[in-house]
Amino acid sequence: MILRDVIRYYELTGSDFPSDLKEFAQLQRQYLADIVDENFTDKYESFTDKLMELWLDRKGGIDNVVKDGLLLPTQDELVKLYCRVISPQEEKEEETTFFYSDSLLRSKKDKAENSQTLELLASLANVDMDLSQFLDMELEVVYTIIDLVGKKKKEEQKKRKQKRKGR
Repeated sequence: MILRDVIRYYELTGSDFPSDLKEFAQLQRQYLADIVDENFTDKYESFTDKLMELWLDRKGGIDNVVKDGLLLPTQDELVKLYCRVISPQEEKEEETTFFYSDSLLRSKKDKAENSQTLELLASLANVDMDLSQFLDMELEVVYTIIDLVGKKKKEEQKKRKQKRKGR
């Protein structure tokens, strides 16, 4: 998903896309391991409903969709549109073992309240980069750029310290 959509997703739903995607991926892994939670359908539909809300917003609202005669995408189409989907050919055919993690046993109250979307925007602002140049980039690319800029700044800082010590 591009950064512009991640920000709009947060504005529309009040939810953090990276966190929601992580939970959705966990839900899918459990399903593939034949572990179906009682509220599987609720969780699946909650995520796809948020994606639908974003899709409708990107199309100009429900009135424009009706006026233009657009068909609403299915849940699977929404997931493919906004999330990177690994096709069966890309998957490695090896046997995996599923271990219950502590996160499955924790209550929702233990969930971190941090928003990765807001933290990303704060990082971009902190690095003094023009946010508009990143809006149409994929989220993973933006994270990679921030990581590289951070590494370069650390290297420059290290060099400056070494020069000071050498004098």
